[in-house]
Amino acid sequence: MSAAVTWQGRYMSLTGALLRARRDCRMSQQVVAERMGIALRTFQRWESGQREPTAQGLFQWAAVVGVEITSRAFATERSPSEG
Repeated sequence: MSAAVTWQGRYMSLTGALLRARRDCRMSQQVVAERMGIALRTFQRWESGQREPTAQGLFQWAAVVGVEITSRAFATERSPSEG
């Protein structure tokens, strides 16, 4: 598996978790966008995958919906040959 595929899979997993958390909190896209200080359309594009948020945007989104992003969430075991 290439590094790009691994990265994309993790990114999709994270954004999926953020979407589920927003729905579980019963927050509308409008509420999240307002709390983040961004336009509703921008947030809608992030959730739909039409645009990618910045790292800061991901952390803000996570904070608003109560998800903690940690390096452990992205840790994977490497084989010795991967260095």
